Amino acid sequence: MERRGHQRFEGRIRGSLLINESRHLQVRISDLSASGLAVECEENVDIGDTVVAHLDGGARLEGRVVRQLENGFAIKLAITQTKQQRLAETLQNAAEQDGQVNRLNLNRRLANRVTGGQRRMTAQTENGTVEGRVIDVSLTGLAFETQAELALESWIEIGRMRGVVVRRDENIYGVQFAGGIAKGVMDEPALMLSALARKTA
Repeated sequence: MERRGHQRFEGRIRGSLLINESRHLQVRISDLSASGLAVECEENVDIGDTVVAHLDGGARLEGRVVRQLENGFAIKLAITQTKQQRLAETLQNAAEQDGQVNRLNLNRRLANRVTGGQRRMTAQTENGTVEGRVIDVSLTGLAFETQAELALESWIEIGRMRGVVVRRDENIYGVQFAGGIAKGVMDEPALMLSALARKTA
């Protein structure tokens, strides 16, 4: 516990950063608290650069680079007190369950994920139609595997859901939904995939 800050947790969270609204970086978060993040990254950034972070699990956080580290840099978060409190609770719960934080979803009610299986699906993107496979899906987003090239921050529509590409790991893309699946869908987890597949069947 820090005397003048929040409790810090070890993590291995994948994510993507948008630097100064123009530059994208793929990173790992190795240390995090309700007030800041330590980022592992080989790319150079400047003190004061603005950051929008999309993290594995669906969390979106904003802040500024405040110092350089040996293998990356530190970000001070700019979030409301309510969101900061929710982040602190989420980190504590995740660390108690797993020992370290590997995913970060700030809405605990939306944490359930369903495996997509092997079913092929068609998606609409800014550059046309692509084919791929949904790896897993939750209320906040999904993982989509495709051989097509998708740009970070570009939109994608799969079935009834529309979202934004927020990260990439080889040919698997993380998509954050622009709006959640209808509330009733989550009452039966199997219906989540049906909501996506309805227009692709």
